Amino acid sequence: MKTQNIQLLTALEKSDITNLVKEASVKETVAQVAEHKAIFTAADYWNLQRSRRTRTGRRFLMA
Repeated sequence: MKTQNIQLLTALEKSDITNLVKEASVKETVAQVAEHKAIFTAADYWNLQRSRRTRTGRRFLMA
């Protein structure tokens, strides 16, 4: 686990940010179709755990 934080990007000042936003190259677009990701439920997690247990048991039976 990393104990130090390495800052890859330099900190931007408020004036720099406003200049970037004002430039014509920065355009804001709105997505026409929003793709919603499936929600991972407790039942999905339970099914994963159940299938993992059966696979582990089968692995030792084959050995």
